[in-house]
Amino acid sequence: KGAIDKVTEAARQLHKELKEAGLRVHIDERDVRPGVKYYDWELKGVPLRLELGMRDIESGKITLVRRDIGAKSLNDRSRAVDEVKDMLLTIAMEMLARAQKEMDENVVTVDSLDNLPSKMIRTAWCGSEECGHEIETRSDKNILGMPIIDEKYDGKCVICGKPTKTPVYLANAM
Repeated sequence: KGAIDKVTEAARQLHKELKEAGLRVHIDERDVRPGVKYYDWELKGVPLRLELGMRDIESGKITLVRRDIGAKSLNDRSRAVDEVKDMLLTIAMEMLARAQKEMDENVVTVDSLDNLPSKMIRTAWCGSEECGHEIETRSDKNILGMPIIDEKYDGKCVICGKPTKTPVYLANAM
């Protein structure tokens, strides 16, 4: 067998193993340069790219490349399924942590609608439609919504003063 056939066969076997493990996988068998393939899959947002060549096959290794930070790691082929699952979990957790950090840095909690910063605002709202309209009018921002996950929050509606345990998020419309 030629080298291309061996690599294709090894890639298809790995594809089968990853699919059986419940992962969504695609083999790019196009006859184009590797850089073109890498770029195309990065544009599609694929979080993890697996690279497999003759040297990898001969050494029993596989290369994993993270899209989010560009890091490459050489892993044992025999542990490919576990390594891929672990890496995807790590990517998801790190992306969530970065997003949470960025949100925390860009959200300001206020108890008054006076002198609002240009950032996203978190404030108390009783939930009434009238107070919601008044918040939007006075703040010149749009209500984005309330948290999906319960947040520990005690406040008084910035319009009517009623106690509430639910914050509302506001921001400038795009």
